[in-house]
Amino acid sequence: MNALSLLRALCRNVVHRTAVDRELDDEVRAYAELLEDDIRSKGVSPQDARRAARIELGGVESVKEAVRQARSGARIHSWCQDLAYAVRVLRRSPSFTSATIGSLALGIGATAAVFGLVNALQLRALPVSVPENLAMLRLEGPRCCRHTGRNRQVSLPLWREIAKAQDAFAGLFAFADTRFNLAPQGEVRYVEGLYVSGDFFSVLGVQPALGRILTTEDDRPGCTSAGAVISHALWRTEFGGRPDVLSQTLNLRSGRNPIVGVMPPEFLGVETGRRFEVALPICASGFDRADHWWLAVMGRLKPGWTSQQATAHFATLAPQLLAAATPPAYGAEQARDFLKLQFSIHPAHNGVSVLRTQFQEPLWILFAVAGLVLVAACANVASLALVRSTAREPEFALRAALGASVPRLVRQLLVEGVVVAALGAVAGLALANLAQDAVLGLLSTSTDRIVLNLGPDWRVFAFIALLIGLTTVAFAIAPAVRARQWNLGATSGRLTSHRSHVHAREVLVGVQIAMSVVLVSAALLFMLSARNLRAADRGFRVDDVLFAHVFMSDTDPPPERRAEVQRQITARLGELPGIAAVAHASTPPLVGTSWGITLRVPGTTGELKADANRNQVSAAYFDVMQMPLLAGRPFNDHDTPSSVKVAIANETLVRTFFAGVSPLGRRVIDGNDTFEIVGIVRDSKLYSLREPFRPILYTAHSQFASPSSTIRFVMRSATGAAPSIEGVRQALAEIVPVAGVRFGTLRDLVNASTQTEQLMAGLSFCFGAIAIVLATIGVYGVVSCSAAMRRREIAIRLALGAMSTHVVRAVLGRVLVVGLVGLIAGVVLTIPTARLAHSIAYGIDPGDPRILLAVAVIILACGAVAALLPARRALRTDPLVALKLDS
Repeated sequence: MNALSLLRALCRNVVHRTAVDRELDDEVRAYAELLEDDIRSKGVSPQDARRAARIELGGVESVKEAVRQARSGARIHSWCQDLAYAVRVLRRSPSFTSATIGSLALGIGATAAVFGLVNALQLRALPVSVPENLAMLRLEGPRCCRHTGRNRQVSLPLWREIAKAQDAFAGLFAFADTRFNLAPQGEVRYVEGLYVSGDFFSVLGVQPALGRILTTEDDRPGCTSAGAVISHALWRTEFGGRPDVLSQTLNLRSGRNPIVGVMPPEFLGVETGRRFEVALPICASGFDRADHWWLAVMGRLKPGWTSQQATAHFATLAPQLLAAATPPAYGAEQARDFLKLQFSIHPAHNGVSVLRTQFQEPLWILFAVAGLVLVAACANVASLALVRSTAREPEFALRAALGASVPRLVRQLLVEGVVVAALGAVAGLALANLAQDAVLGLLSTSTDRIVLNLGPDWRVFAFIALLIGLTTVAFAIAPAVRARQWNLGATSGRLTSHRSHVHAREVLVGVQIAMSVVLVSAALLFMLSARNLRAADRGFRVDDVLFAHVFMSDTDPPPERRAEVQRQITARLGELPGIAAVAHASTPPLVGTSWGITLRVPGTTGELKADANRNQVSAAYFDVMQMPLLAGRPFNDHDTPSSVKVAIANETLVRTFFAGVSPLGRRVIDGNDTFEIVGIVRDSKLYSLREPFRPILYTAHSQFASPSSTIRFVMRSATGAAPSIEGVRQALAEIVPVAGVRFGTLRDLVNASTQTEQLMAGLSFCFGAIAIVLATIGVYGVVSCSAAMRRREIAIRLALGAMSTHVVRAVLGRVLVVGLVGLIAGVVLTIPTARLAHSIAYGIDPGDPRILLAVAVIILACGAVAALLPARRALRTDPLVALKLDS
């Protein structure tokens, strides 16, 4: 029979089974009649002929069943029967089904949620043509001066030299992350943007949904009114999906940019975790300084080239590339350091991402923690399945007596396990989606939106299939092991059977307790770390500090009037009701930027040189931030462009450059500027809360006559930061109506700086709570089962006058042993695993015995409550009733 005939027969036997069975009835009856007629023709009476025909046929139903088993699709029908029976069995036990599915939903949901984040951030490839060929160029070694963007690697002159000289890439492009303000004036409305070279979209192989992509013709030096490509999301939200969007323009700071193309919805850019919304050619940026690091370089390697070969190729090119792009402003020492830089090539099929580096270790730790939750859930499910298999032993013994084989019974259990696991997986995925949305909401801020493609792909489907397989085994393995003992005589050995089940459940409860110890220890560790980080010494007061970042155009006001406008704004803001103090700084704390310098200090034995940070501030800055001056004087009105340049050093800078010597009156050198230190201020955090205090040199803003077009004001409000925003907005609109402004609070920046710790603390708390609940249920079940098995013994003891404490001790004796063994095993597992989180823990030793002691108290308290409830119920047993039930 050919394949087409087999397929037709399969469809007919499965889809039209009732009609096929009727035909089989007719065929068997007709054959029986023919056989009966043949026997009667030999002179046998009709009654004897009918009997002889039935004997020769071997039983009508047996023949039918044999024919059914030989049909195409018989196995499918058998599996469908098992599936239907499994559904009926589970429906008849709603409590068991709900408890099992709920346990699996918690375990699968926790694991799937974290794996989805790991997959989106670490594993998923970019939605471009042949992403496997993409590679990233990185520059390694010391760099200085200006750094802009998250993916800064090279300067524009160096990029041009690389593009001309390289021979490893079939296509190469550069890009830089930035933000564009869509609001021409007033409060800024930022969108994520890209500056891209002309080959960006063509090398990636991305085709527009509307219009065209940017080309090399768009990226010409000195371009004006450059064309813009927008994302599909911006097209929908900003332009309502209008088809005439290609006739619209964007009014950005660089000018009016006509929209030339709209990208497809699946293309979010090349940076995982971020979504670009506007792309302009690099020529529109106006950034061409040789010491300005702001571009990243990516491309497609030529066929046959590997990352290692490309790295070796660039090693030979490095001297000529770096020599051609050395910044003219560099001194001899800086130039030597620049020429020591090295190139390396790395696979980039999944794009680039600062988030990947930031959250790589925390996510893998959370994935391991979620795996432990799944183990605890599987142990709980196996324990529940053991209880249920005890109740169903008569059913399976009867089925075995009626001819069911052990493989057939095990298959039924596996089908039930698959149904339970699938339902648990569906519920778990729903929980996972909610958890993932909550995590992204926690990581995102109002000005920094995290976007990840969390849609399922083959990895997610494969992972869910693996989880379903594991949970199916957990559900069916224990009953399947006992399948050989199911027979009609099983009831005689039921006590032994029950005891073996109890022993197995005790082992599973011990596993749950051990997992709970590890998970609760992790939860306490991360929660204490988050608390310590929030309470850490920051060096400044956080509450009631408001930021107003003012972005003036390059021509309005003109550069020569900026200093006067800045003074006007400062005076006007200081007059607002509720504003206690006003200042401005080049790099306020925790805003994500820093001004790195190489500081030199002349001395009698030579010149001391080390890296430091610089912050250019106004005189009132330390009052606003409430950073106490420890020695010397603050900046004042006498610090002008014509006076000696002065600076204030923080404590770490003093320890770094002036150990044991007063720095007051000493001179320090930053590039071409020489400063006299006139004060010492308390240490404060600059870039993040977790970092150690950095050496910071504060210079007086009043001594520099040409301020930047961007002014970062910091204000202390007496009425709270948020209520003061509207007054500040109106005051700025009066003085600089065409300027953009962005508001923020120092409290929000502090919260954003603890995102990783909040994520770890929140999720680990949930996982630890789930583990405790599962372990508590397991303890409760074991004690309940033990008390039920021993109710006759308990009744006799109570009737003979046994004390309640002795009965409780007898019921709880083995459970206490199991709990202590699980507790010890959990502690043994916790000590080495906690050390893996040392880089995330802050202000606490991962192996602190106080954590283990607290965990032991929590686990023992929950276990005691779970065990005493059924034990107390056993004490209320009526001896006469218990003896009658067991008689």
